Amino acid sequence: MVQLRFDVAANSFFSVLVFNDLLRGPEQGSMALVPQAGVNAPGYSNLPIALARSLKQLVIEKLPSDAAFDLAVRDGTTGFTFFNIEGDQYY
Repeated sequence: MVQLRFDVAANSFFSVLVFNDLLRGPEQGSMALVPQAGVNAPGYSNLPIALARSLKQLVIEKLPSDAAFDLAVRDGTTGFTFFNIEGDQYY
């Protein structure tokens, strides 16, 4: 098992909606992800080839409200979706 840790790239953010002092959640958009340990960290060679090739260009994207999932982790260049993330709780 390989644990991947990422930072959000500089100047990447989601706009978050707040109405009547209640957090409503992020607006549609994306943030670039940067591997914390670089792309040559131990164990990364065991990743599927497509994911290993995309480590430097991954983004997390807030999907439209009518989408089946809330967030997606994608290749920022090709748009290929690696993971869909379901959930609607923001703390």
